[in-house]
Amino acid sequence: MAAGAGWAWVSGTGMPVHVTGPAGPRGPLTAVIADMPLIAPGDRMHLDTSHARIWHTPPPARLAPVREMRAACDAVRAHGWPDPRALALGRTPDAEAVPALIGRGPGLTPAGDDVLVGYLIARGAMRPGEHRTLATLVLRAARHGTGGPARAFLRMAARGECMDRVAAMRDALLTADGPTLASAVRELEALGRTTGRATLTGLVAGLTVPA
Repeated sequence: MAAGAGWAWVSGTGMPVHVTGPAGPRGPLTAVIADMPLIAPGDRMHLDTSHARIWHTPPPARLAPVREMRAACDAVRAHGWPDPRALALGRTPDAEAVPALIGRGPGLTPAGDDVLVGYLIARGAMRPGEHRTLATLVLRAARHGTGGPARAFLRMAARGECMDRVAAMRDALLTADGPTLASAVRELEALGRTTGRATLTGLVAGLTVPA
């Protein structure tokens, strides 16, 4: 479907698969292989998963006092994607904010969709009782509003699954762990051209939704 230096998106019988080498991120849609070949969109690739080790997203960490968690979110907010519609997330009704972000912005997975991945993961950690309603809204909007890789990431986020760097950032914010916060931001920012920054915006929005 798409390819770059050290990565590719491969379509198959189910959801698209993100293929990367040993240095790449782990995630529910990612196949990490020992030797990433040079391929181009349209090439055929066969993945033998018979000896694969399955990676699962860890459950959310225990929440620090809310004041400390919000202070951690404020500390990293400037590293996010500064799109006005993304920054309004959590402060305008989800029924208005979500459709405005689907398919919006740059990137193979549009930045607006990456924001919603972070938002789903954060809301699932903070308000699991409301998560199903939000997930239904997001997936309905994504059905015809964005591409295959983005839809796949959103479906995973609706189940509470995300890339390892996203989970690490979620937990650094939940625990307000200062020593890990800076490294988590650096790792997440390195994810794609806009993906990491946009996902961070969604995480912060989801963790700081007004009561």
